[in-house]
Amino acid sequence: MLYIDQPVQTGFSYDTLVNGTINQIHSPLDITVEDFSISGVPTVNNTFLVGTFPSTNPLNTASLTTTAAFSAWQFMQTWTQDIWTESYGGHYGPTFANFFEDQNDRIENGEIKSPATKLHLDTLGIGNGCIDIESQISAYPQMAFNNTYGLQLMTEAEYQSALSSYPKYQSLIESCRSAEASSALSETAAAACSEAYGFCFKTMWATYNEHGRNVFDIGLPLISSWSPKFAAGYLNQAEVQQALGVPLNFTGLSTGVASAFDATGDFARGGNLKALGSLLDRGVKVALMYGDKDYQCNWLGGENASLHIPSTLSAGFRSAGYASLDTNSTYSGGFVRQYGYLSFTRVFNAGHEVPWYQPETAYQIFTRAMLGTDIATSTIPLGSGEEYKTEGPQSCFSVKTQVAEKRERVCYLWV
Repeated sequence: MLYIDQPVQTGFSYDTLVNGTINQIHSPLDITVEDFSISGVPTVNNTFLVGTFPSTNPLNTASLTTTAAFSAWQFMQTWTQDIWTESYGGHYGPTFANFFEDQNDRIENGEIKSPATKLHLDTLGIGNGCIDIESQISAYPQMAFNNTYGLQLMTEAEYQSALSSYPKYQSLIESCRSAEASSALSETAAAACSEAYGFCFKTMWATYNEHGRNVFDIGLPLISSWSPKFAAGYLNQAEVQQALGVPLNFTGLSTGVASAFDATGDFARGGNLKALGSLLDRGVKVALMYGDKDYQCNWLGGENASLHIPSTLSAGFRSAGYASLDTNSTYSGGFVRQYGYLSFTRVFNAGHEVPWYQPETAYQIFTRAMLGTDIATSTIPLGSGEEYKTEGPQSCFSVKTQVAEKRERVCYLWV
């Protein structure tokens, strides 16, 4: 398994190295760049840290998912058979995978003259992905006001206000995508798409934050240590960095990349549903997996996005019902709708990071998708004749769940 740190300035990828400090009391994400050769290395404590980082300059990284895809393709000139991603990976996964397949076609027909490797994909998996703002944005007020956990995290007045803003949102998103189609790299497209992105989340999202709930898990308060940042702490240990041969600290969220993507309104741009449809029609398996406690990229929006993928499988997928996901012989981990190579799974009692909450269920979904069996039971091989299709109700929203037991808070300071 290879972890891809893209765009540059995320993970262990970097443009130029700089020294800096992080004040965790102020923000665990913001890096203050300093020249220690002039100022000297400051005194550190449990909440004030020093390190080596990428430049944080938004001009030195990709500002669009499509640009990042080209960089990833150049890097991946070795091998790749499958891509698994989550969250903003709802943008990265479809765009990267479809670009790789388009490059294969260009290699085949001679458009690419220099030596290049075909990167044929077998499976694309997306966990709680924000794939398409147009089909997913209306699910935010619904998830807050009426969800399967019986938690009302938005007043009815706030809910109705959010819904009333939808026509303006649609107009803004149409302007964004029209400008993008005319000239994706233009300032006009950047302005239109960043305006659409800003308006949508101001009207459809902002009031949720005022109710003190965690965006990654509606069952938790806003101030929560779940899930703990143990992985980042591990990757930022000196001995681990030495073993990996990396000259800098691990960056889990790059403010430089975030600024660059915000400026172009990348989140509001389209193309990801079309890319998923193209991948399916090329024979790539697409597995969508959503924890049903996440708000950030929630399952209601993910379900709606899955129903709007344009593919030869679309009609069959929309007519398929929901079947129980048999995690093991005694436990049902959720519901799955599947037709052929396209599946959408709602996972019970899982937040934004399904594998952290429900590791066995996530592993079963991963394994079954990779091996090409049905997601529900793993007993039926795909591609062996007539398209496999799940049977059951058209909706699984009526199946309610209880918030799991309260988790003990963990005080963790990266060290």
